[in-house]
Amino acid sequence: MPNSYFQFKQFRVEQAQCAMKISTDACILGSYVNPTPAQRIIDIGTGTGLLALMLAQRSTAQITAVEIEPAAAAQAHQNFQASPWASRIEIVQQAIQYFALHQKHHLSDTHEVSNKYFNTFTKSLSFDFAICNPPFFNKATLPSAHAQQVAHHTIALSFEDLWQSTALLLTTDGQFAVLLPIQEMNLFEKIGNTQGFEVLQSLTIQDSIKHKPHRKIAVFGRKTTNHSQILPSQEHLVIKDEEGNYTKEFVDLLKPYYLHL
Repeated sequence: MPNSYFQFKQFRVEQAQCAMKISTDACILGSYVNPTPAQRIIDIGTGTGLLALMLAQRSTAQITAVEIEPAAAAQAHQNFQASPWASRIEIVQQAIQYFALHQKHHLSDTHEVSNKYFNTFTKSLSFDFAICNPPFFNKATLPSAHAQQVAHHTIALSFEDLWQSTALLLTTDGQFAVLLPIQEMNLFEKIGNTQGFEVLQSLTIQDSIKHKPHRKIAVFGRKTTNHSQILPSQEHLVIKDEEGNYTKEFVDLLKPYYLHL
C-alpha cells in the first residue's frame, strides 16, 4: 500500500485522498522541464499538486492548478498551503474545459468555478507554460472506482479536449509539457499537430536497460513561433542500471527533489 505522503527535500505531498498516487515518471516530468522563464504556469489535472510544487521550487511563477475531483483538489490545497510557496499557488476545482472557456470569453459568471480555496479569482488569465500528466488510457478496461476512472482514463478529459483547452490558455510563445505512454504520445502528437503545435523537445523514459522504453515526455510549442525551424531535441533516460541502482543521469535530474540522492 502506498504511503500516505511522499517527503521531498523542500516539501511534503500528502496523497491519501488522491486516486492518482505519486509516480517516478511524474517526478521525472517535474524535474525535466524548465519553468524558469515562465511568469504564469498552469498545472492541468494537478491531483496531489506534485507538479505545481516541483515547478514552484524552481521558478518564481504564479501557478494555477486545476483539478476536477473534489477530494484531490482539497488534498492539493492542503499540500500547497503547507509548502513554502503557498502565496504563489492557487487551486481551482473545475474541469479544464470549463476553466479554459471562462478565460477565453472573460466570463463574469463564476458559478462553474469553485473559489473555495483562494480569496480572489483573476479573470482572463493567459499562461506561458502548461504542464499535464493526463489520463493515459483510451480503450482499457475501466476500474470500478469513479475517482480511478477519472484519474487514469480519458472519460472526463479526451486528448482532443485537452489540446483545445490548452490552446485557449497558452500565450503565443507558450509551451506545453506532457507525460504519456509512448503509444498514446504518438496519438497525442498527431492531435497537437492539427491544433497548430509541434514537439520542441522530448525525453523517452526506460525503467532499466532490460526493459523497453515505456513513457515519453514531450514539450510542445506553436508552429507559428520562432522555434518552428529548429529540429526538436530528443533525449533518453534510463532510470536504473544492471545492478538495480539509479543511473547517474537519473540522480542528477532528481537530486534537487529526492531526499536521499
